[in-house]
Amino acid sequence: MELRELFRLQQASRQRLKETTAAERIEKLERLGQAVLAKLPQLTEAVYQDLRKPAPETVLSEAYPVLSEIRHARRNLPDWVKPMNVPSPLVLFNARSEIRYEPKGSVLILAPWNFPFQLAVAPLVSAVAAGNSVIVKPSELAPRSAAFTKQLLAELFDPAEVAVVEGDRQVAQSLVRLPFDHIFFTGNARVGREVMAAAATNLTSVTLELGGKSPAILDASTDVREAADKILWGKCLNTGQGCVAPDYVLLPEPMEKPFIEAAREAIEARYGPESQIADNPDYGRIVNRDHFRRIQKLVEDAVRGGASIEVGGVFREEDCFISPALLCGIPSEADILQEEIFGPVLPVVSYLGPDEAVRFVASRPRPLALYVFGKNENAIEKFVREIGAGATVTNDVVVHFGSPYLPFGGFNHSGMGKSHGHFGFKAFSHERAVLHQPKNSLVRLLYPPYRRFTRKVIQLTARFF
Repeated sequence: MELRELFRLQQASRQRLKETTAAERIEKLERLGQAVLAKLPQLTEAVYQDLRKPAPETVLSEAYPVLSEIRHARRNLPDWVKPMNVPSPLVLFNARSEIRYEPKGSVLILAPWNFPFQLAVAPLVSAVAAGNSVIVKPSELAPRSAAFTKQLLAELFDPAEVAVVEGDRQVAQSLVRLPFDHIFFTGNARVGREVMAAAATNLTSVTLELGGKSPAILDASTDVREAADKILWGKCLNTGQGCVAPDYVLLPEPMEKPFIEAAREAIEARYGPESQIADNPDYGRIVNRDHFRRIQKLVEDAVRGGASIEVGGVFREEDCFISPALLCGIPSEADILQEEIFGPVLPVVSYLGPDEAVRFVASRPRPLALYVFGKNENAIEKFVREIGAGATVTNDVVVHFGSPYLPFGGFNHSGMGKSHGHFGFKAFSHERAVLHQPKNSLVRLLYPPYRRFTRKVIQLTARFF
């Protein structure tokens, strides 16, 4: 079906979907959840073919977040769709005020390649819960996952409600030029700007889930071994190809060597000695050679500038393998400390005091996530209070992404708008103000002509009400 024809078909279904009940939407989500569980083997195989991601990791990072969103929406949707009564000001004391949540209408979800199923279908859960028609455009860089997603959703939904459109960058550009009622984009900031510019032409609202350099800061009170274990888990998840992966580590100078040694031990405990990591089925690959070469160039440029590779750093282009690597002694102007790495390479930067660490992070665009480690609560709170970020986790990494009770998203360079749970429902909803005014309203006392009594009432209203 041609894009404009599909778009018109979905627009024509907006009113019908708007009138669906919470029970009807829950039934759709139940069928989606059952289908995901039934097709887990096909899902894990598709993602493996695209990213060589191990099956357990696919279940954890692709299927579980979607199923969690479905369960959360099913439990809470009846309350979410109810009109919310709110107070009225004294000047409207006998009026009744409420907020109604209505679907935005026809929406577009542009999904990335790094979590190709989860980042396409989890927003879809929110969009369907809110009563929208949806076009999903998965990334062409994960073609097998895209094909799986298309087949799955085609078996569950009428194209007038949900459809998947595959294709390259030109297809995405054609889609964002259509006058959708909302666009939900996950990707990098450069493309996010292009999406926002195209959406502005039609005054379409957007949610932008971007990325950035998410730091992991260790306070002097940190248990170094525990921190290294958690940070390296987050860094190697999906081979570092995640928007909330810890991008670099900031730690007190005396902790540098102990951290490197603890990181080395954590890597070996999970994936074996350096010589065996490439053959370990629990370790993935970089998505393609372009991204492989980009990461390799970041490392090579840093080393030429004086950095040293303390752990790992094996690059094998034929299968896009990069072993987990730690770099130290990196010049502050190096590109690897400016650009999001999106791979299993972890720069380690030392600081002399907490204020220096705060300045280092503050000199860069606000990150999507901030990770702070330590036992000293006052020290942790200083970093949380003084460093802006989309989200913050203390004494762990990445895990906030799995909570449907927390808003997920950045601000400025790391994103715009929120998703997950009720926040995702609201992202795809219009919060409509409704005020029911009775026949006898005090507001009529404020109408012209402005004689002495009316002026007195207006003065009293401004002063006291």
